[in-house]
Amino acid sequence: MNTLKDMKQYYVGDLCYVFDDKTWDEIWPQISDIGAWYTLKDGRRFFIGATNQGDGCWTGSDGNEYAADAGCLGCVAIEDVQDEDSYRKFIKDKANPERRDYAHVKQVLGEPSCASEFGDFTLAGVTIDTSDYSRYFA
Repeated sequence: MNTLKDMKQYYVGDLCYVFDDKTWDEIWPQISDIGAWYTLKDGRRFFIGATNQGDGCWTGSDGNEYAADAGCLGCVAIEDVQDEDSYRKFIKDKANPERRDYAHVKQVLGEPSCASEFGDFTLAGVTIDTSDYSRYFA
């Protein structure tokens, strides 16, 4: 049974922003139209799936925008992100209100429920329909 001590923060967005090139080379072949959880060679777990429209920006059920610059969206524990600065530049906060807010951190009890199929995502409680093209991420 999960308890409050099991609460974790998860990054939800395009995973290309949070992993270095070597790790991304390991992740890239895993991306498909049907999303899934994967474990890297070093033990870090992540969920990833392909968007329906490739790159773009979509509004999630939480009212926030989610952008893809590598044609995918995913979810990974903040503790498994390689470089905190890499993801923070895509997240607006009080200290940096001018930043684009194209990825978000979600507080989750246990491992989040994640699924995707042909561009319809559920990531840590947020649904994102990437077949509804909002706008290109520039």
